[in-house]
Amino acid sequence: MRKIKLLLLSVAVLIGVCYSVPKACASTIEQMVAAAKTPADHKAIASYYYGQAKTVEDDAAEHSRLAEQYIKESENSPSYYYRGDSDALHCEKISTLYNELGAEYQALASDHQELAEKLAASQH
Repeated sequence: MRKIKLLLLSVAVLIGVCYSVPKACASTIEQMVAAAKTPADHKAIASYYYGQAKTVEDDAAEHSRLAEQYIKESENSPSYYYRGDSDALHCEKISTLYNELGAEYQALASDHQELAEKLAASQH
């Protein structure tokens, strides 16, 4: 349990840094891409994109669970029905968008992983 709390705290700090200084995080990947020349460089970029994919896939799952919760709440509370149904639709749409974004990050990561492998093969 302590490890989970520590992991969650670490993730929260990292997210906080990226949200408080979004240009710094964006410029870091921009610099990585601009400077990438070696297999290790492209593996690092792939790792970054795999991390981004995991983050948005987790967000998608969270919004999917929220949609289910809104539906459940609307079924349990007739006065809450309209809003719950509407909020569930918003959460489902957000989940879909996050899943699409995750697929794009996965594709970017795969491209850089493949490039790293090709560069490594050409160096031997």
